Amino acid sequence: MLNHSVVLASGYLFDGDTSHITSTIIEAETTDLDSSSCIIVSLPTTDSLTVIGLVIRGGRGTTWHGPSDDWVAGGGIFADASRVCIEYSRVVDCRAQRGGGIANLSLDPDSAEGSLRLQSCKVQNCYAELYGGGVFTFQSSADLQFCTMAACTSQQSAGGVHTGGFATMNSCTLRQCGGIWGGAMLESHNSIVENCLFEENGNPQSSQFFGSCNLLVAGNVITRHCIFRNNTTNDAAVVIHDFPRFGIPFFFGNVIEFHTMTDRIGAVYLWNCQGEFSYNVMNGCYAQRGASIVPSGSVFFHHNAFWGNGQDGNDGGSVFCFNNQGLTPGRIDSNMFEGNIGTVFYRDNSIPNPPTLNARNNWWGDASGPYHPVLNPDGQGDTILITGVEIEPWLTEPPDTTLSGVDPRSLPQLGSTWKLLSVYPNPFNSTLRIELAGFTGMDFNLSLYDILGRKQTELHSGRLFGGTLTFEAPVALASGIYFLRASDATTAETRKVVFMK
Repeated sequence: MLNHSVVLASGYLFDGDTSHITSTIIEAETTDLDSSSCIIVSLPTTDSLTVIGLVIRGGRGTTWHGPSDDWVAGGGIFADASRVCIEYSRVVDCRAQRGGGIANLSLDPDSAEGSLRLQSCKVQNCYAELYGGGVFTFQSSADLQFCTMAACTSQQSAGGVHTGGFATMNSCTLRQCGGIWGGAMLESHNSIVENCLFEENGNPQSSQFFGSCNLLVAGNVITRHCIFRNNTTNDAAVVIHDFPRFGIPFFFGNVIEFHTMTDRIGAVYLWNCQGEFSYNVMNGCYAQRGASIVPSGSVFFHHNAFWGNGQDGNDGGSVFCFNNQGLTPGRIDSNMFEGNIGTVFYRDNSIPNPPTLNARNNWWGDASGPYHPVLNPDGQGDTILITGVEIEPWLTEPPDTTLSGVDPRSLPQLGSTWKLLSVYPNPFNSTLRIELAGFTGMDFNLSLYDILGRKQTELHSGRLFGGTLTFEAPVALASGIYFLRASDATTAETRKVVFMK
């Protein structure tokens, strides 16, 4: 019989009690070195496996016959070209050569055999000797929704997620992950990274290799509405190369803040890219050699806000360093430059016959325009020192760099950017922990209501960036059934919790 759907679940499937998750644990039998994963999946294309509400712990991977040699992959969950969905589960303390936590591998790049879907999962303290400390896919698709990768590491590629097929990452948190590409690496066309938080990631081999702390994407990959902040090693925040499509916003509505580097240059590297870099915020980025952005190719930069970025000396720009070696430069239009330290632009002096840079119609922090010793010596705005730049006319007031200035019909339809992952222990007798994926806006509220709908206490109001909240029950709170409600202007989630003194 075809179209089997196998479900492997804890009692969480039936009553939503998150205590079932932490108490239902699958641990690997590691005496067999060829098959030491906690779960091994090899199904025909008509069948699928769904895992719900489990802890996967201590796996060491399964041997897979790769394109040219044997791989040990999928420390926690190994899938051989299979359709796998994992929901409300945790993968912890697993390791393998590829995919320390989870791996889905296929030998056929043109088939749709392998697909991996992670929904509201947490992958923590997993390690890969080569690729993908948390998750690794090879010639199979990946869809990650509301997931957290925490303290996952890789010796070669991405500490958190490494995908080698079509991939979607939505409302995920990657925190304290380490690899040459610290958080995630997507090297497949037509992929999307959106609404994600990258925080405190880095490259442990920073002194030996040049990499990025948070994200590497290659090809036709869209990155939008993400936050990148607080790097832990001396590498770029984001590296993007070979985006091929003119007129398409490939880096859109993101925030890069508080990214600091010493003797290296650039928080964002764009290699051989076309398309648009728009409606982003870069704030508080600093490097001794300067430059928040190092562009190569022909990129249109518009409606971005650059403020408070800095560098030492004049051997680097606080916002842009151009080294496109005579290629047609992109246009810089309708951006806001304010409070940046040192010269905003820097050009590599070794480039022969550099093209003229079009930087008209920008706001420079003052109505008098930017300071340029020749073109505008009376300007009171940010400083420009390079030659071969066009700055007139400039804007006499700041442009609208928020998304309110964008026609809503031109924007992709996006879901909410946060989700409740788990509430535990449940029942609880003093302390309740709430895990949240994604990030919230200022209108977010988390409150506790009694069975009659009366608000008992407010746990949080305002912006959050994923992670775990801790609630200590007030002395006056009576034992009974309560409802934990998380909400903003467009989304609400409710979980039943039981308090027992």
